[in-house]
Amino acid sequence: MSRPLLLGLAALVFLPAAHILCAQGAPTLDGYVTRAGTAENFDVDGTHITCNPVPTEPGLVCTPYVYGQHLLIYGKRDKRSHTIAADRIEAAKDPAETHITGFALIDGILSPTLIRADGYAMELTPATKQAWNPPLTASAKPEVNQWIEYEGLRHGRILTLKQISFFAGIVTAKEQNLRNKTDFDASAVTEEDRQSGASKFFRGVDYKRIPAVHDPDLQTRLNNIGQRLIPKWQKDLPVGDPNKIDFQFQLVDAKWSDCMTMPSGVILVPAYIADKLDDDELATVLADNIATALEKQTFRYSAECKAMLASSVAGDVAGLFVPGLSLLPIAGNATAAHTIKKHLREQSGRVSLVLLHDAGFDIRKAPLAWWELSARQPDFMTRPIPYRAAYLFSQLATEWSSGSPILSSGM
Repeated sequence: MSRPLLLGLAALVFLPAAHILCAQGAPTLDGYVTRAGTAENFDVDGTHITCNPVPTEPGLVCTPYVYGQHLLIYGKRDKRSHTIAADRIEAAKDPAETHITGFALIDGILSPTLIRADGYAMELTPATKQAWNPPLTASAKPEVNQWIEYEGLRHGRILTLKQISFFAGIVTAKEQNLRNKTDFDASAVTEEDRQSGASKFFRGVDYKRIPAVHDPDLQTRLNNIGQRLIPKWQKDLPVGDPNKIDFQFQLVDAKWSDCMTMPSGVILVPAYIADKLDDDELATVLADNIATALEKQTFRYSAECKAMLASSVAGDVAGLFVPGLSLLPIAGNATAAHTIKKHLREQSGRVSLVLLHDAGFDIRKAPLAWWELSARQPDFMTRPIPYRAAYLFSQLATEWSSGSPILSSGM
């Protein structure tokens, strides 16, 4: 489980301005800084980058590159040494302003005018249009565990809200029913209960019939990491509060490249994942699945949700809503379903970084965990970087770079 870490979030790579040129043709490598070092020695997508120092031209300012930043590398690749001798480097250009909409849970209050939700630091300004839905009133104030539907423009590390609607944290009867149906003792499932291949074919996978793995030491480690990731505001909810999720983490005999999260809070973890990853990496996978439950994604992406979206019926505060996608004809539309899945996976990834940060884990390991699980090879950094890891690298270089307000505790 131990291996050299190619990390350096705090370290900056200062590349001479003469290196940042408009290059012709496709780049040799289009990727993300996975080890920050010096201007002549750093890594992108696990590939070692070398370049000759060039004096800075008068009047030009060197651009710092941080861990996770998106770069275009031009130069000669040596496949044997997994190295590129760069002669030109460009920083991939992000739009100056990004229009973002979403539906999410407030998980932190950073200041009287800054809230944390959906993995962003969101600014409320005098120009922000605010709506408070019953039982909330206009005299209320933003609080943790409220739901928001929002629209805003991202400027650097701040998402400036154009409009926002607040909803109380309500658990509907339909959601509670789904929780009840998916709540079970995962540790009691035996090999005799395992679902047959014919049953899977005709009825689909029954997650209540996946045998538990009984490894006391590994299970204890899993429980400790999982409990550490549950946010304090969730733990502080009184017993009996419908919003309180009874998270349970169970090792199971499965070969998925991720865990399986139930609306009830039962999270099934393939034993090989828990055994393979170090604590920070395992925390990444668990945090993503905890985020899935907190943001009610399993409920939002249920068959009932898809049917409602297909009928263009707006969702409610329980989560039957995917921003910007409510008019898509979901039924039978694989492209639309893929779009929704991608949207929800990005959200759980953003929120997982919040959970990791608040619990004191190393957020720099998050993209590496998904990269390693995707490649399933010890030399995973020689494999193409998957989108899930690339997305988290981009988040680390923007929302989580030095000086970002989201680095506050949010409590």
